[in-house]
Amino acid sequence: MRYGRTSGISKRHSSLLGLIREGGYSAGSLAERLGVSEPTISRDIEFLRQQGFQIKAVRVDRRWAYRLIERMLEKDSSSDAGGAKR
Repeated sequence: MRYGRTSGISKRHSSLLGLIREGGYSAGSLAERLGVSEPTISRDIEFLRQQGFQIKAVRVDRRWAYRLIERMLEKDSSSDAGGAKR
């Protein structure tokens, strides 16, 4: 049963990243879209940050929303060969 739970969490993280990439979603709206609680969203965002995703809370109109800035690890690997295109 553990595999099923881990697989579900992994799918939720993937869905969460997709929504954050779209931009404009607050913790509450992310929780509603994914069918989980706001504390779960907060834990998931913290986990994704630990995995190298730069997720920032930004002001949108009169509310806060999450945005994906970039993945730090991708930035490091893309700077090889002085940034030359291949």
